[in-house]
Amino acid sequence: MIKPMNGTLLIKEEEKTEKTTASGLVLSAAFSDTGPKKGKIVDIGIGEVNHFTGNLLPMDMFTIGDTVIYPEHTGIDVEDTNGDKYIILHHKHVIAKIV
Repeated sequence: MIKPMNGTLLIKEEEKTEKTTASGLVLSAAFSDTGPKKGKIVDIGIGEVNHFTGNLLPMDMFTIGDTVIYPEHTGIDVEDTNGDKYIILHHKHVIAKIV
């Protein structure tokens, strides 16, 4: 079990799929256009401490199950004891939430 700390999110990346061009060529997911990634929030840290006031800034803008968009080379790849792969991402790196 992986528990994100402070202002981080545990994200399960959306599976990459192959793309087909108009002429019928199949492009591997590894060679498709790069750009932002999508993933589902699996767990949420408790929030960050405001260094000026000492107050906890909660992570209430996120909910487990939310789908978020984040830059491609952001976050840390981790694997739990079952072999499931996740990304630990700081909440400030989330570009958007799909609603």
